[in-house]
Amino acid sequence: MNIFADNPANYYDLLFQYIYTEYHDEVVRALFPIIRDSNNILEIGVGTGLVAERVLKLKPNCNLTGIDISKQMLDVAKKRLGNKIKLVESDVLNMQLEESFDLAYSNSGVWFFLDINTDNEYLLCSSINSIENNVIALRRVAEHLKMNGLLVLSAQGMHIDRVEKLPGDIIHQVKVSKTDTGVKKQYLWIRENNGEIISDTTADLLILDSNKTKELMEQSGFEEIGIEGNKKLMKNFLLSKFHIYQKR
Repeated sequence: MNIFADNPANYYDLLFQYIYTEYHDEVVRALFPIIRDSNNILEIGVGTGLVAERVLKLKPNCNLTGIDISKQMLDVAKKRLGNKIKLVESDVLNMQLEESFDLAYSNSGVWFFLDINTDNEYLLCSSINSIENNVIALRRVAEHLKMNGLLVLSAQGMHIDRVEKLPGDIIHQVKVSKTDTGVKKQYLWIRENNGEIISDTTADLLILDSNKTKELMEQSGFEEIGIEGNKKLMKNFLLSKFHIYQKR
C-alpha cells in the first residue's frame, strides 16, 4: 500500500519532518524577531503549514493567512492547522485577498535568496520565469501590505544534486542543471525495492544577480532594509537567514 498515493504533498511533508527535522524550528526562531510586532501576517507559499504551525505557537493571537498554488499542499496544511489560519488557493500573480497585512514572508516559496558565501553578492531565485511577471507579482504583494509593510524572503545555500532515504523505502532524489536564465530542479520520488518512480516533477527557476534584484525590487515598490539571521549552513543547503524589504 502506498500511503502517499492520495496526496503527493505528503512526500514533501515527510522529507522535512524526517530528514530536516530541526530546520523549521531554526527558521522560525530567526523569523520571530522580524515578525514580533506584526499582527496581520501573510505567508506566500504556505505549503503544508510547517512554518505557519510554528509561527502560531509563538504568536497564537496573530491573524495569519497562507496562500499556495497547490490544493494538495493546502489539504495537508488544513489537517495540520485546522481553523487557526486562513488558507487560500491562489498564485501570487492573481491573489486578491480582501485585507491588508503588516508583513508578508516567503520561506522558499515563490521567491528566496541564494547565499554564495560573499558579503556583497547575493542571488534572487524566483519560480516566476519572466522579469515582467515578477514585477506584477511583487506589486500585487505590495498592494496587500500596509504602508511601510515588510516583505521577508528566506535564504538558502547553493543547490546541488542530492539523494535522501525516507521511511517506507522511499528515495528522494534532486537533480540540478543550469539553464540560460537560472536553474532547473528535478524532484524524483522513487520506490527503493523496485526502482518505481512514484513522482517526477521539475521546477524552472529564474536567477537574478544583486544589481538586477535591486532594480526589480525598486520597480516593484520595495527597498531593502537589512539581512537578519544565521549565515551558517544548518544542513546541506539550508539556512535560517532572511532578506527584509519595506514597501515604499
